Amino acid sequence: VSASLDGTARVWDAASGLPVGVPLRHELGVMTASFSPDSTRVATASLDHTARLWDAVSGQAIGEPMRHGAALNGVRFSPDGTRVATASHDKTARIWDIATGKELSNIELDRTGSPITFNSEKPLKIHATLYGESLTEIRDNNAVRALSFCPSGNCLATASLDGTARIWDVFSGKEQARMAHDSGIWSVAFSPDGTHLATASWDGTTRIWNASSGGEDIRLLCD
Repeated sequence: VSASLDGTARVWDAASGLPVGVPLRHELGVMTASFSPDSTRVATASLDHTARLWDAVSGQAIGEPMRHGAALNGVRFSPDGTRVATASHDKTARIWDIATGKELSNIELDRTGSPITFNSEKPLKIHATLYGESLTEIRDNNAVRALSFCPSGNCLATASLDGTARIWDVFSGKEQARMAHDSGIWSVAFSPDGTHLATASWDGTTRIWNASSGGEDIRLLCD
């Protein structure tokens, strides 16, 4: 699934490269799109202040839009596919129940600047999804550009503008592994089985790392 500033997201067949179904249309640009764990649904986050759920095959919208007070820049399904988390320039992260479309939690983020670059002078905070209480604080001395939970939810990967990605224990806040690029990292994601971590950097490479050892397995050079 791809997201575009032309106001659409599209689902593609990975083997043929052909589009599947119709474009998923927002009123303004779509910043990101994410598959549900079972791949039957797609969630999109848009500059039009909404996130939406879609049928991945037909492209039909599911339920009502999930609304924020400003543009959205992030959306992810929970590992069990029952909830969606959204992040917005209104400085909140919100958790939504997929079955009912209702908002379960509204977390006001204690940080400054862009909603996708965390304040380097304050720790990252991990919150309980139902009630919004802070569970753990993780301190990185550099601005964090992106976050990704491992499938089990027990670890968290951070991508930093200093060119490092780190994996942290969610409950203790301790660093488990560290990986380095030659320039700032802007995206990070775990493999579905949690054994590998993918990072994308301004150094022109995407790299695949062993999530346990932090060793580099694959390096892809991007033109």
